[in-house]
Amino acid sequence: VEYKVGDTVLLRPSELPDGPPYVATLEALYVSHIRSERSEARCKWFYRPEDTMFKGIAGSSAEVFASEHVDDQVPVGSIMGKCEVRFTSPSEPAPIAAADPATEPWFVCRLFYNHDKETLECRAG
Repeated sequence: VEYKVGDTVLLRPSELPDGPPYVATLEALYVSHIRSERSEARCKWFYRPEDTMFKGIAGSSAEVFASEHVDDQVPVGSIMGKCEVRFTSPSEPAPIAAADPATEPWFVCRLFYNHDKETLECRAG
């Protein structure tokens, strides 16, 4: 699989190998000369509701929240594959079907999560 800037991907969580994969958008791909020529990515994270204080707000297990949270040192080797995030209005109901990353890797995003303030926001577009 070839990855490029702008792809939305599933990432293997290093601290919980059996946990659900993280969801992020690739913002940059590069080779780190500081860390032994390791391929790394700059990723902008999506949050699952259960990873925030808003655990009960999700309309389905396919829901994620957009964020501005970015990490610059994500190992490219932790990418499990591509996925899709469908952006919808907060007034639209979340899909009932659960997202199964193994067979149907898609998610829905209706809200923005500010990880610094721990707040949810509605944002147009």
